[in-house]
Amino acid sequence: MKSVLYGTYAGLATIAYFFIFYSVSPETMLHWGVNLSSFIFYIAAMYLAVWKSGQADFRLALREAFTVFIVANALYSLFYYFMFKYFDPKLVDLQYEMMRSSGWTEGKIKREDVTITPGGAFFNYSFSLIGGFILSVIVVWVVNRRRQMYHNQ
Repeated sequence: MKSVLYGTYAGLATIAYFFIFYSVSPETMLHWGVNLSSFIFYIAAMYLAVWKSGQADFRLALREAFTVFIVANALYSLFYYFMFKYFDPKLVDLQYEMMRSSGWTEGKIKREDVTITPGGAFFNYSFSLIGGFILSVIVVWVVNRRRQMYHNQ
């Protein structure tokens, strides 16, 4: 399946993207804007996978897009786990301090609640699949609309 290949490309591009920002500064890598903007790699790969598959059936096209997300986000989740657990464990403290200073936690999260474990990383990955499915539906809808416009000309 080409969608696995596109997912691999998107995952590796996302990892490289975060490494670039990490090399600038760890604070920059953890910025919400960097995190949100990294989805451009997922969206582009999902779009290409669906467009190039030529699938007209919504369910089959959705399978292509969602497979891209599953693979890309699995790679990113592994990167995140190893980056925070082994490569630079101080990122956990930095992330907590950034959350605390932004006012997001407001006493709801304690420092001991912010840890990196395999189970926690897997839970975050699994939970992200819900959003990934919704994103896949949107991408497939956009591709199908564009395909209709393209064929009606």
